Amino acid sequence: MLAQVEVEAVTAADAVLPGLMAVLAGLLVVWLIRSGRLGVSALAGRPERRVGLTPIDAVAGVLLLFGGQVVAASVLAAVEGVSLAGRVLLSQVVGMGPACAWFWGRCATSRFLAPISVEAGPALPLDAMRGGLRDAGVLPRDLPAEARSGVWAAGACLLLSGAVLGVLTLMNQWVTGEAPGTNHGLLDQFINQKGAALAGLLLSTVVLAPLFEETLFRGLFQTSLLGAVGWGAARRWCVIVGVAVAFSAIHYGSVSWQALPALAVLGVVFGWLYERTGSLWPGLVAHAVFNGVNVVMHIVFTAFGDV
Repeated sequence: MLAQVEVEAVTAADAVLPGLMAVLAGLLVVWLIRSGRLGVSALAGRPERRVGLTPIDAVAGVLLLFGGQVVAASVLAAVEGVSLAGRVLLSQVVGMGPACAWFWGRCATSRFLAPISVEAGPALPLDAMRGGLRDAGVLPRDLPAEARSGVWAAGACLLLSGAVLGVLTLMNQWVTGEAPGTNHGLLDQFINQKGAALAGLLLSTVVLAPLFEETLFRGLFQTSLLGAVGWGAARRWCVIVGVAVAFSAIHYGSVSWQALPALAVLGVVFGWLYERTGSLWPGLVAHAVFNGVNVVMHIVFTAFGDV
């Protein structure tokens, strides 16, 4: 449940930070476009991920996702006394794990169906599996470079999503008179957690959520849809935006409405990273850093009485 506080009027000071972030975000977008990193042509000629995924795989992923959620909810309803961290971890592993495993398995076996090179001969099974996972961007090609790209992208994510969230929150406060509350219900749960419970929530937020969500949305859904519609630059952007909207939609109910467009912006950035680099790792690192920074900021601001 999202926190709500007393009604407050909007002051000029309230608009300073969102306005500044909006200006900086706009300058960042302009620079990305002028430098050729953003726009339709920015994705032209990027390598195609030929791992044999089709829309059927996307449908299988959706069915496994919903099936996993049902199983997780049934287990949690039948077992009493499970801690908050345990409930979150179980929901992630059982709820999203099977769909991610489908993607990993399909990629790992993709090269077994590829033509055998006469010169090179048949690849060893383990080499073929590693090659298929690398083709899909599951295994990194240059982890230090991909991690650096992810860290830089996390900064852009914080600025862009913060600008969208700040402006929408300010507008909501101006229209309704409601002061901002917590934008993600799980953030409040970190405040009173200690020891293993806190470690479990951090594992869920900073490691498992980025891993499962990037694998599912960028890896499985984005690749499956592009395998169906084609790998042209304009089509890549359409699929990136569509998957980003779906990524935002699954958070409905757990975040404030103002956070949904900000999450869609994040999804676009993560999808763009995947198509630019051909690897899931820059988006995964950016996602993890983004989540970690938000957790730390929420704990610090709450401790000092600003939230």
